[in-house]
Amino acid sequence: MKHDLEEWITEAIMSNTPVVVVEGYDDIQFYEKIILDLGKEINVEAVENIEGYGEGSDNVIKFIENLQPKFEERSDNIRYILGIIDKDVRDYREELPDPKYVGLLILKYYSQESHYITRENAIDLILKLTSVSSKCLNEKIETEIVKELTENDFNDLY
Repeated sequence: MKHDLEEWITEAIMSNTPVVVVEGYDDIQFYEKIILDLGKEINVEAVENIEGYGEGSDNVIKFIENLQPKFEERSDNIRYILGIIDKDVRDYREELPDPKYVGLLILKYYSQESHYITRENAIDLILKLTSVSSKCLNEKIETEIVKELTENDFNDLY
């Protein structure tokens, strides 16, 4: 059952349980894991569960845009609703949401999965995807590979 905008914020305030609104069902588990690891009590909902909204980042932005009067009405309301979107290619297309919007978090990278690019994960992937033995990977090689993977300039791709 879909709730309307007013119900979402009222329920969050009454239960004293903030709500994080994400782009779609696929994102819920990812953010719930983070919240669980932090030991917080926060509900995560896909934006398409809100009456009048579909899935995707544009709908999260629209949702947060429509909440701006609620945030202005009572500054404490900002504690109860947060919209999170992937950065995607918005900055390259000059389509970033109005920076005056409160309650909207735009991830630093293209997608949530991009935040997993770490030295440890890169080395683990190399070992799993190639026939290279871990004995063959010394620190200098690891550093060069990870540097190439994480510091490469992908602007041309966009």
